[in-house]
Amino acid sequence: MKKKNLFLKPTSSLLAMLFVLATAFTFTACDGDDPEPEPEDNIVDTLIDLGGYDSLVKYVSVYPNLVSTLNADGAKTLFAPNNAAFVSLLETPGFPQDISAINPDIIEGVLAYHLVPGQEIAAADLSGELTTAFNDEVITVNNGTLETGATNPEITLGETDIASTSGLIHEVNSVLIPPSVGARLTPILGTVSGTVLLAADFSSLAVAIQRVDAARVERGDDPFAGILANRQGSYTVFAPVNAVFEGAGIDPSTADVSFLESVILNHVIAGDNLSASDIQGQLQSGDNTLTSLGGEVTVSPTEFQGNATLSIGGAAVVSPDNVTGNGTVHAVAGFVSSNANSYSTVLLGAQGSTDPSFYNAIENVRTGYNASIDVSASIDFAYYWGQDNKNSLGAIDSDALDAVFDTQNLSISGIFGTRNATRFQVTELSAAEFDGIVTNAQVAGVANSELTANPDATNLVEGSVVAFKLDDARGGLFGLIKVAEVNDTNGTGSITIDVKVVADAF
Repeated sequence: MKKKNLFLKPTSSLLAMLFVLATAFTFTACDGDDPEPEPEDNIVDTLIDLGGYDSLVKYVSVYPNLVSTLNADGAKTLFAPNNAAFVSLLETPGFPQDISAINPDIIEGVLAYHLVPGQEIAAADLSGELTTAFNDEVITVNNGTLETGATNPEITLGETDIASTSGLIHEVNSVLIPPSVGARLTPILGTVSGTVLLAADFSSLAVAIQRVDAARVERGDDPFAGILANRQGSYTVFAPVNAVFEGAGIDPSTADVSFLESVILNHVIAGDNLSASDIQGQLQSGDNTLTSLGGEVTVSPTEFQGNATLSIGGAAVVSPDNVTGNGTVHAVAGFVSSNANSYSTVLLGAQGSTDPSFYNAIENVRTGYNASIDVSASIDFAYYWGQDNKNSLGAIDSDALDAVFDTQNLSISGIFGTRNATRFQVTELSAAEFDGIVTNAQVAGVANSELTANPDATNLVEGSVVAFKLDDARGGLFGLIKVAEVNDTNGTGSITIDVKVVADAF
């Protein structure tokens, strides 16, 4: 009988077992050595797929150019703040609670600061200074953390080396703030200056303030941004919304800086923190003026889009009582206009009399014939009494004025070195309507609506209201005249007038 080989079966079983184990080991080893799969999504889609970056995606999506940059082919590294980072940002004292209400230019700049173009930098290789897509400002890496202009100089990373088809992503636990933006924002958060310069609704005003402040610093004056950030001060600001600039056709990035400064001055009250109810109470007590840095402004009740509100210098308040740590901001739907220069009972004597017939309307200066020759550049018009055109006002280049004065051997033509070309129009306005006009904007609006094309306003009677416009040499300013009294008992006449002329600083 053939003996069984007792060694063969166990050996075969052992070999089989070893083969299975070796095969399993081989498969396991091969799985571990497989390369990571190639990414299939761009940066934005990757952030969406990952979750936890909803705020970043929402804010980035507001700016199509930024989305295109992030998703374009080419090396880049994005530091992506997670949702918790944005929550922490909004908890910063003085920071607007609604990030969408912040000036969009600021938000776009902050978002761009998170992007390092031209490089895919793995977390292990992060070091030194990284140049970002925001004005080439840098992110400094210190011992694996990020240093920025934020209050936290050690911003930590979360998940790193997240691949996408358009760049590498590193999660960050704080929103990165560009150093220049941080230096500008930190002093103004929670102040009137912060509200005006940060709010999306006031972005045009912010541009105007920035340009004016550059000019003020250059000439040694304190910038408005710094003045309104003074936490020891008290301010009321009537801030025109962006639509006001658009409606007036004013581009604050190109408009004359001196004009913008005069506009801003009218919108700021220093030394008083006035709520809408404070202003309403003052108005009810009979005081209808406020004193801005640009001069007095008139307060009155009005309606805006069917709602009762206040008018400040002709501008309706549309969003009152935006309270800050050092004052209150009221959004207005117009430019606040300071009150026009107003002169009462100016007496002009007839030609040839001892009374002054020549008038400087801007400065309310009256001069006689001889004195007027020496200051002819500032003469805006003169009073005369003609045979046909009795009780008249005429520009220096008026032929009728020259003819009447010539009868008194007081020639105008060829004597006055500057022949100012003021133009007039007798209006249909009543004396009461004239009295109700107080602001620069009102005076300019009414006078500009008249066809001020005549070198004379003739045959005036008590109660006549005349619109006038000075020539370019005098700033092209508008004004109104009310005839308060006429005296013709001496056969040549005299006139008493009330004058309102737009102040040079509108």
